[in-house]
Amino acid sequence: MQDHLSVLHCLPHAYLVMTPDFTIIDANRAYCELTLTDPDLIGGRNMFKAFPDNPGDPEANGVRNLTTSLKIVLAMKHTDAMRWQRYDVRDRSGVFHERHWSPINSPILDDNGEVKLIIHHVSDVTRVARKFPCRETWPVA
Repeated sequence: MQDHLSVLHCLPHAYLVMTPDFTIIDANRAYCELTLTDPDLIGGRNMFKAFPDNPGDPEANGVRNLTTSLKIVLAMKHTDAMRWQRYDVRDRSGVFHERHWSPINSPILDDNGEVKLIIHHVSDVTRVARKFPCRETWPVA
């Protein structure tokens, strides 16, 4: 599996790999730069412990919506493209920064057709999303 994960670090777009219980295996440089994180600090952690909702935003729903998407991937064993999602990220000092994402979650199946890994891909759409504050008009990834 390490050979396969090494490909991750050659990709120019943001990818994170997690297990079916949402434990982060690895993330490439593009992902870490966009999310203000360090792969050494998030590897081995639960996705939602590493990336919690912003406690300063009472309308934060990133954890709930991403959990729903990941459960769809696990149950249906196919890719789920989410609507654009506000999901703030915190920097190393703990300060949260507004971010909007276009997330796509894809399963990697084992030889028995079971989900072995989940690939989480995001594109930062913050600048565009700020121009169109009506979330109902945001497209699906």
